[in-house]
Amino acid sequence: MIQKFIVTGRNSESLLLSKLFSSFENIKIKAGTGYSSALSLARTILSYHKKPVLLLLDAESRDQTDIAEEYSFVNGYLWMSTPGAVFKIILFQPELETVFFEDAKVAEHLIGRHLTEPELESARLRPKQFLQRELQSASNKTHILNTVISKLDESDLEKLRQLPEFQEIQSFLQAEKDSLSA
Repeated sequence: MIQKFIVTGRNSESLLLSKLFSSFENIKIKAGTGYSSALSLARTILSYHKKPVLLLLDAESRDQTDIAEEYSFVNGYLWMSTPGAVFKIILFQPELETVFFEDAKVAEHLIGRHLTEPELESARLRPKQFLQRELQSASNKTHILNTVISKLDESDLEKLRQLPEFQEIQSFLQAEKDSLSA
């Protein structure tokens, strides 16, 4: 029985989360077809299924004021439709793909070459563009993320699991797991 949902804006993000959190049972990862779709999907799950939801979105910004406003909007949108529901929102700054550049070794494994500090900083600011340029992939952003995910080995996954964003996800999932077994 599904006890918790994770909602993302893209199928490729759900693939990454499936790899990172495969040890968790009773969770279902659902992907919308973009930002609005993910919001609607999260709201529907909260309203009709009455299950906890973890909503993951790209902030599309590094400006803390913009991010706080976005978080406030999403929080209000979900809370107004489902008062008392259990949910958590994580905004990746500026995009989920930034996590691939937090650890230089992971980034270099995925890109296939040494990256200088200025290149890493550039990649952290515009990760999708950097990946697209480096992997010389088609303009399809989903394809790029799928390519990157297919290159991840267990060592990379373990390093990613240690990042604050994924620790936050794991804590949310673990808290639910603990409360279910109590």
